Amino acid sequence: MKRPFALVGITYLLSLTAAVCFGAETALVLACLALFLFLLTLFSKRMTAGGALPLALLAAALAFGCFTAQARPQEAVRAALAEKDAAMTGTICELPVRNGGTYYYTVRVDNLSIPDAPSGFKIRLSSREELTDEPYTRLQGNVHFMLPSGESGFSSKSRYAGDGILLFAYLKTYEPVELLPALEHPPYYYALRLRQALQGVVKELLPEKEAGMVCALLFGDKSELSSKTEENFRQIGASHLLAVSGLHLSTIVQLFTLILSLFHIRGKKASFFSMLGVLCFMAVTCFQASVCRGGVMCLVVLAGNFLSRRADSLNSLGIAVLLLGIENAYAAADIGLLLSFSGTLGLILLCGPVRFWLDRRSPRGKSLKPLVGLVNESVSTSLAASVFTLPVVVLTFGMIALLAPVSTLLLLLPSTLLIQLAAVAALLQLLLPWTGLAAPFAMVSGWLAGYLDACSGMLGSIPYASVPFSGRLAALWVAACLALVATALLFMRKRLLLPHLACLCIILLLVSELSQLMPKTDIVRMAVLPTGDSFSVVLLRNRSAAVLGCGGYAGYAVQDYLWSQGVERVDSIQLLENSEEEYRYAAALARSYPVEALIMKTPEEPRAFIEKRIPAERYFYYDHTAESGLWSALTIQSAGGQALLSCNGVTVLVIAGSGDEEAVPASWKTCDISVLGRQLPGIESFFGILAPSVWESGQNRTASDFQAVYLKESDYIEIRFQGEHRIQIRREW
Repeated sequence: MKRPFALVGITYLLSLTAAVCFGAETALVLACLALFLFLLTLFSKRMTAGGALPLALLAAALAFGCFTAQARPQEAVRAALAEKDAAMTGTICELPVRNGGTYYYTVRVDNLSIPDAPSGFKIRLSSREELTDEPYTRLQGNVHFMLPSGESGFSSKSRYAGDGILLFAYLKTYEPVELLPALEHPPYYYALRLRQALQGVVKELLPEKEAGMVCALLFGDKSELSSKTEENFRQIGASHLLAVSGLHLSTIVQLFTLILSLFHIRGKKASFFSMLGVLCFMAVTCFQASVCRGGVMCLVVLAGNFLSRRADSLNSLGIAVLLLGIENAYAAADIGLLLSFSGTLGLILLCGPVRFWLDRRSPRGKSLKPLVGLVNESVSTSLAASVFTLPVVVLTFGMIALLAPVSTLLLLLPSTLLIQLAAVAALLQLLLPWTGLAAPFAMVSGWLAGYLDACSGMLGSIPYASVPFSGRLAALWVAACLALVATALLFMRKRLLLPHLACLCIILLLVSELSQLMPKTDIVRMAVLPTGDSFSVVLLRNRSAAVLGCGGYAGYAVQDYLWSQGVERVDSIQLLENSEEEYRYAAALARSYPVEALIMKTPEEPRAFIEKRIPAERYFYYDHTAESGLWSALTIQSAGGQALLSCNGVTVLVIAGSGDEEAVPASWKTCDISVLGRQLPGIESFFGILAPSVWESGQNRTASDFQAVYLKESDYIEIRFQGEHRIQIRREW
């Protein structure tokens, strides 16, 4: 077997990804199944020939087993502390992050006032005020613990578990918080201080917008990057450029090699010092999973050079992801790692053949050779990265970026130059601030940052730069393509099947897209979306939408859903609670889509303030009740925090978490379907949909309900009004 580490490492990561999707209980079943199949192969000489299949099954069994072993203790910690108050002593072990006026701190819990409470785990602590920017400061205060939203899959719980964070918490309002000096200054403390200093000089040298782009590319800190720019990168399929990974590390290694060569340090000495530089860069970027993957690969290659051995790229990739997976089973929940891994795998497997194919068909003039070589290298790199990151993008972002090869072609080289020049500028400004040597490097870095922002904005504004593709059909398409690839690799001998394989995958994609669009034409659909501790109701017809309620701490889910359904305009937004949260997410929605009407109860704030904050063509305010029509088949009656929808003879009662039962008209209380944000025993319906807060509080539904379901973070409930008194209800994800 030529590449055992590649087989074991890649199998291990893919198994962990499946475990993240299915959860710990299913992972235990899969571990037993993989172990049984492994033992079965030992009794067959044909299956053990070469050793690939038994080794892959053993790696899968170990991955599923390790995931279960790590997940269960974490679940015990969550179960012991969720929704509880406690006096806590903890240590701030990362730099603070500011988002939307709130400061977030990663805190290691050292002690709790709850008897026999666990300790030594990390939480994400939120505070309205800045506490400190000094890492490893200790704090004492009263906190309330909360569960991250979601269960299995790429939910908040899984993503934060990948960073070692098990719970959220917030400081109790108006209660004192005591900050104490640090008891320890480990090496990571100095790495954080260096990161802080480098980010500070970047912000000194560049304007705010350009500094945000540089910090995102160089340090992986996207907190200063505008949401619009980040969305543009996502739509054009260039998100992997913002995930600090092997590309960034190889660029930094090239920079180290160049600097060392200026001091006549080459060969093994250069490899040794480059290894130290890679370790420092990994620490400065906070040991993100995608950085660690690229860092381990670079270290393996540099160690090979130092020991006069040549490292194999696939084996290096396998070793990197294997070490990450063993250290943290939730590493597979990190989207940056998956993008980095798939992009690197594409460069290893596909970049060379594509480059060879292009070189054979390119002009061979001597004068054109350097230019043709540069173009072919850029095209092959962008195509290889785009093809292999496509399954990750489809499953996590719910879209296909049609301009991904073009965007990578236009952004890859400028990104590489920006990383190198910005790193030089930051180091010079930090070490020699009085010389002014950093200015020219910073100036060019600023130009490149402006180019990246403008180019991503231009490409993102092109119609159909990306098309929505999500749900079960997207997962089925990815599975079918993987099965086709596996079959082709298994049976391919001398005849090249890859062109036929590509055509089959494209045909499958077109059929899947058409099958998603055709049944939805001219049908009114209603989707009930979980938004953290609340819900939102979205009505759809063709490419138009109407939104009822934008509350909940995860209100951005509405915007993501509209984009995934290909919505082009919002005919109305109706606010149910008039809360600050609802205003914020409604304003974000109105900035992304043209909104025809905003309907809301007369606010306490001046109307001019609302109309400036939430742009719309028309505004309707009401004191007690209101009624509006939509798409000729739908009427919406509103009364405070509740609304009654009628479509094709079917009535749907929607009551927000702040809804008052006494304000619900008596004729509304008997309906076909109820969507409840809190328990209201006087409501009678044939089918009930419960917000997460109702289910988690342990409240029971009334016996009059024929059937009830509750919302989960990873899916939503869709109702199709298919005709007079005919509906179809199903759970989607």
